[in-house]
Amino acid sequence: MFAWLTWDSFTLSDKKMYQTSYRTKDGTYVKRNGGDYEIFGHDLTVIETYWLTRAPIILLLSISGSVLFYRRIYNYRKDLKLGMKEKVSYTIIRKSHFPMTNQYYFSFDNPDYMHYEVDADLFYSMNEGDAVVIYRGKYSNHVFEKDARFTLM
Repeated sequence: MFAWLTWDSFTLSDKKMYQTSYRTKDGTYVKRNGGDYEIFGHDLTVIETYWLTRAPIILLLSISGSVLFYRRIYNYRKDLKLGMKEKVSYTIIRKSHFPMTNQYYFSFDNPDYMHYEVDADLFYSMNEGDAVVIYRGKYSNHVFEKDARFTLM
């Protein structure tokens, strides 16, 4: 059934002539200048072909990594290095307490920072309608605590 899959079909004896030479218009074969492959009339070795096929992939990964760094990470890095924070005042709309996890939250009038986790002392000392000052990064606009620690919301 698979008689056509013989060892002779996998050898390069017939195809080797096409790799090391090229056919002219009159039908004769002329030896190449030393390249293994020909792309757009240029002879390329195996190593050159390897880098030619991987160059677009490497270029795409490096450009996307740079864009990701400058859009997302650079602003956080700049805030952490400079240590500059701006004070933003918010009004407490609702206070929430979750007894199962023992967490306390304030809900603000800003849709970007709806819930802010606080400790129990601050939760019981403030009332709804009071103003709270929160420290926010100048460049990333991420909410920091007073000691420049990230808060995950």
